[in-house]
Parts: sequence; C-alpha cells; structure tokens
Amino acid sequence: MVEPRHIKGHGTLSTRLLEESRVIRVDPHKCDGCGICVYDCGADVFRFTNKKDKVFPFGNKYCVNCFLCELVCPEGAIEVVLQPKKKRAVASGGPATKS
Repeated sequence: MVEPRHIKGHGTLSTRLLEESRVIRVDPHKCDGCGICVYDCGADVFRFTNKKDKVFPFGNKYCVNCFLCELVCPEGAIEVVLQPKKKRAVASGGPATKS
C-alpha cells in the first residue's frame, strides 16, 4: 500500500483527494518521449504525440492519483497538480417565501 504523501501545508494526500481535482502537466521542453509514463500508468492516462517524440496526458479524468508518473519520469517532466474542486450551486426545490 502506498503511504499518504504530504502536500505543502495541506496535510496528507489521502485526506485531500476527496476535496480536490487534479491537472496533469507534461513539460514539453523536459519530456524526451521515453514512454515510461505511458507504459507504467495503469489508468492509461498518457499518449504519444503523432511524431512519437513526446507524451501528453490524454485522460485526466481516469487518473487515480497514484503519482507514479511523477516518480518514474526520469526527466522530471510530469507534474500532478491538485486543485480545489468547484462547488456546484444547488437550486432550492420550493417556492420563495417572504419572512
């Protein structure tokens, strides 16, 4: 089992994942297209570009927040950024009443 990872000033990763969504970034200047992330990602998040010289995140929504891609990238080109989820407005079901 993977141990919880600390996020700067926010407690452990396991307690924050329910409140946050993620953005996966690949720095094209650092990525050398080795494909380790493509082959190691169990959630099938990464794809090669048409030229097969770089990778890009194809399915952020499939990411399971294991951070393996960050760990295995030899160039340090991948960053998984957690962001607060947007709260949805909930419409009331009844008519407005005067107080």
